[in-house]
Amino acid sequence: MQEQELHDQLNKIRVNIKNNNLVEAKLLLDVIMADKTVSNNINFILEQGQYLLACQNFNESEKWLKKVLLVEKNNIYAIEGLIKISCALKNYNSVAEYMKMITENTIPNSEFIISDLINKLIEQLFEHKNRKNDIEETKKIIKILHFYSNFIKEKKIKNIVINEYEILEKKTILQSKPRMLIVSMTSRCNIKCEMCSIPYKHWDFPKNRIKEIFNLIPYLHTILWHGGEPFLCNEIDGLIVEAGKYNLKQIISTNGLLLNSERIKKIINSRVELNISIHGLTKQVYENIHHGAKFETLLSNLKTLKNIKEQNNIAMRYGLKFLVMKSNYKQLEYLYDFVNKYGFNHVYINTLGAETINSENFLYHFADNQILKKVLYMSNELSNKFKKNGIFYEAWLPAIENDSNLLNSQEKLETDINNDNVQEKHCCYIPWESLYIDVEGNIRNGCDCNNLIIGNINNENLENVWNNEKIIEIRKNIINNGFDKRCSEDCKNGRILKEYLKNPVN
Repeated sequence: MQEQELHDQLNKIRVNIKNNNLVEAKLLLDVIMADKTVSNNINFILEQGQYLLACQNFNESEKWLKKVLLVEKNNIYAIEGLIKISCALKNYNSVAEYMKMITENTIPNSEFIISDLINKLIEQLFEHKNRKNDIEETKKIIKILHFYSNFIKEKKIKNIVINEYEILEKKTILQSKPRMLIVSMTSRCNIKCEMCSIPYKHWDFPKNRIKEIFNLIPYLHTILWHGGEPFLCNEIDGLIVEAGKYNLKQIISTNGLLLNSERIKKIINSRVELNISIHGLTKQVYENIHHGAKFETLLSNLKTLKNIKEQNNIAMRYGLKFLVMKSNYKQLEYLYDFVNKYGFNHVYINTLGAETINSENFLYHFADNQILKKVLYMSNELSNKFKKNGIFYEAWLPAIENDSNLLNSQEKLETDINNDNVQEKHCCYIPWESLYIDVEGNIRNGCDCNNLIIGNINNENLENVWNNEKIIEIRKNIINNGFDKRCSEDCKNGRILKEYLKNPVN
């Protein structure tokens, strides 16, 4: 095989591996392998190793890539491949050695490669840190991340690295900034829902504090835009576009009635996860719950959004939120068809919480076990249907022990409250990771513990609140006692998943 022909073949192999066309890549590699005059070519050996890596044949890939380093000790692509293999095999000592090879040599593009690999390590950190027996693995990853944080230019990634190290060391005064911000932009809404507890007093996020959100955006992993109806805030469109520049995870919850073509395109271009609250799937039920809303307007906006998504071939996360109540639980039988018709790919259902004293609340204050049983069975059927069609489905409902034995709501609550499982210390990381600004300007720890108010945006800035005396006290109490005494009973009694309490941004 001539040199130019080999060069062309190797380029084709690289392209096929990159596009995951592994069958075609293998055929081309076999042709080169058969030619004894070129089968020892260093670039062929490199591509053979990269092909095996793409096939997740890590042990064989490692052998080929190590052959490359015997000839070219600073081959960046071989080193990068070996780091990926070491990550996959969870051999973090090898990860550290190979990353050291990159940083000790002047290698082009090494900064971008290190940043990508740190992203991978952070993903694995999330996998490890909730498991008690993985604490040593967590420490190894943190040690690597901490050392190489000096090579990270992206503020978001660097902030995550520093924050993880501070959590591990149980710091209470943080150098890192919040990684997640949940911000209510206004208490105003264009409709009034039957079960809504948003105060009637109108409140808007202070205009003189908007700059603080802009300043924080480069450091954030996730931002959730809430209301009221967030699209009633004049600044929301600009904030979404600005956050989109930093490729952070944005989630916006809306009733969908203020969507239009221009706004939908901004949302799509900024890679926003859009969640629409729809608690009725027919005109009568919808308008009886969403007072002042027009069902026809909602459907028109959903059609427009679906058309724009399809025209632009956009794979965005697009969720429907359905709050199950006494007046709408029978609508669950229409949910599957509605979701498919309008192109939702995520579905969340929940019930009214214990704090809502309302005749619609069939689970807590006006418990109706017959309704609960029907809801649980319908939810189980929906789960199976959505799973078959690749649609994510999450239902925050009392668990079904088995098909013939349903725990009713009161039994479930008593079981939770009397649970004797001992919570481990430092069980919640939310006060180390996030802030939540509610519809009155109160600042909390990014959680639903209503008593844990640490400031108010109307008269305090976010930077000062992040390390003020109140939040430091909460962090100390969680480290020493597992919880602060003002934490929600749902958290204390294990009704909130530990994964959520430890990884709210994951």
